[in-house]
Amino acid sequence: MLERVDLVRSSLSFIQIFSSRAQTDACGTKREFSWHGQICKTLSRYSFRCATVTRSALALLDSFAAERVGLPLKFCSKLGRPYALFLRRDKTLAQTDVEPMNTIATAAKRVRTWLASHRVELGLCLRVAISAVLTFVAAQLIHLAIPLWAVLTAVILTQLNVGRSVKASIDYFIATVGAAIYAGLIGTLVPQADEISLLAALAIAVGPAALLAALNPRFSAAPFTVVLVLLAPTITHAAPFASAFERVMEVAVGGIIGLLVSILVFPARAQDLAIETAAHILELMARLLPAVCAKLTRPVDDSMLRSMQDTITAAFMRLETIALEARHERLTRLTPEPDQGPLLRTILRLRHDLIMIARAALVPLPESFQARLGPLLVGGAEAAAQYLRACASALRARQGPPPLDAVSAALDDYDREMAALRQKGATRELPADAVEHIFTLNFALDQLGAHFKDLARCVSEFARPDIQSIANIGAPLQL
Repeated sequence: MLERVDLVRSSLSFIQIFSSRAQTDACGTKREFSWHGQICKTLSRYSFRCATVTRSALALLDSFAAERVGLPLKFCSKLGRPYALFLRRDKTLAQTDVEPMNTIATAAKRVRTWLASHRVELGLCLRVAISAVLTFVAAQLIHLAIPLWAVLTAVILTQLNVGRSVKASIDYFIATVGAAIYAGLIGTLVPQADEISLLAALAIAVGPAALLAALNPRFSAAPFTVVLVLLAPTITHAAPFASAFERVMEVAVGGIIGLLVSILVFPARAQDLAIETAAHILELMARLLPAVCAKLTRPVDDSMLRSMQDTITAAFMRLETIALEARHERLTRLTPEPDQGPLLRTILRLRHDLIMIARAALVPLPESFQARLGPLLVGGAEAAAQYLRACASALRARQGPPPLDAVSAALDDYDREMAALRQKGATRELPADAVEHIFTLNFALDQLGAHFKDLARCVSEFARPDIQSIANIGAPLQL
């Protein structure tokens, strides 16, 4: 780019020398031109913008030819325009090359973003494909009568994370073994000489299995297994107990391979998903807390607050499900993992604290209280929000908890100011409803400070031993 600018400068310098000589011959004296410095400044200003350089060069050359020197435009075009047209042509070619490159770069960035955001789902896709292929190969090697059911079992039991796969495998295997034994007994005790007897045996076997599945979801595979055990002999011509054994083998092969693939091939740990979900909830709370506290002193959009509360509720329900899966996942880990129970309960208590603050904010603080408590509430809410974000980052990085000094100082300032107002008798002049909301707010803030200490302990439990910080927290963990 700078080389092209030098070409334009060289052409303008040549025109300056030529025009200076021409005016010296005509007038007998040589004058210095200020326009050359202006051109150089203009070109330097736009040296990194090729399109602007081209337009500036053409405009300045035309102005110089028409007004300053008095040369014919034809002469100037022959002398200076080739360089400018060269820049314009090169700019067009550059645009032709850059636009596809920009499109490719944008598309590549979108693809990378999509892949990063769907990493867990893509891992599941790969694991399911590997489970299906390996199960089919194993079924062929051990000569299963119907490899289809083993492959289907592997696909069903290869879940989104290891904990869910372990739970599904245990439930599926228990339901299959029990239903296979039950269907084998029904098939043996009820003779199946014709279609009527087969239909009777099917009704007798499927009804109780369906009732059991309705009472306990863990046995949801029982009706399916009963049907397979009773109807498979019509295809394989095997005895009822032989069909039941075949069904158990199919589930065993598919379940074992599906579980091994879930553990070994790009495993998605429920423990990691639980930590990520908990960190996300803390970030949502960090967004909600300042907005709720601001409602105590000024109007705030209630629909936004309700939407944020609903988002936190949905995320917490998802965290409960993942924590249950992580509990099953710990059966497959050789190293001990901390329990998510204390973290789950602490986040639930923090959510209740936010709900109490939101209820206290239904009625704004009285004017006399807003002037003295409003700035403290805003500052304390910001400090608490920063602490929640820092705890979320510490959870993701498996680091120790952040310092709690700023939040403790903000809560202490609020308590001192509130005690001063009470000593002056400011609450005596307020209506009962306003006093109730003020004391509700005080209680919620006290609970919030105590639960922040519990959160620090939970974060320290999930920190790696090599970087775990020692937090001096006086209050015991509430369980």
